[in-house]
Amino acid sequence: MRLAQSVHGISKLMFIISLLVALIIGATLSYVWTMGYYASKEYQLPEKPSLTIETADFSAGETTLFNVVILNPSYSPSSADIKRIMVLTENDTLHDVEVSPSLPFSLEVGSSETFRGLWNWSGYAGQTIEIIVLVSDGSGPTAQTTLPTLG
Repeated sequence: MRLAQSVHGISKLMFIISLLVALIIGATLSYVWTMGYYASKEYQLPEKPSLTIETADFSAGETTLFNVVILNPSYSPSSADIKRIMVLTENDTLHDVEVSPSLPFSLEVGSSETFRGLWNWSGYAGQTIEIIVLVSDGSGPTAQTTLPTLG
């Protein structure tokens, strides 16, 4: 009888250990499966160029000019052709801006360019505007900024 009791105790111990092993393996597989789904969503690169506006500088001393720096990030799949730069004012008016260097402009991957916009913004001082960049194929950036007040 003592041998039967001893064997019965080992089988309960083996059952508990096998449950713990199954729990650990199941949790690990569940984690790997879930993280594989989210990681694939997180690391998807864009299929078209996706530009961004780094800065937009308006100087209160010069109300006919402004500078805008546009970046084509290093993860962008190709160069981007910038077609137009426009300004949207609070009264929902789109202003076409003449810029230097002239448009269309090809912005290579991983590079940025400073464009000098020729637009008289003195009548919109203190207002919030949006700068809109139109590209031929891809995502054109927009940036919202408040114009300086004129003293």
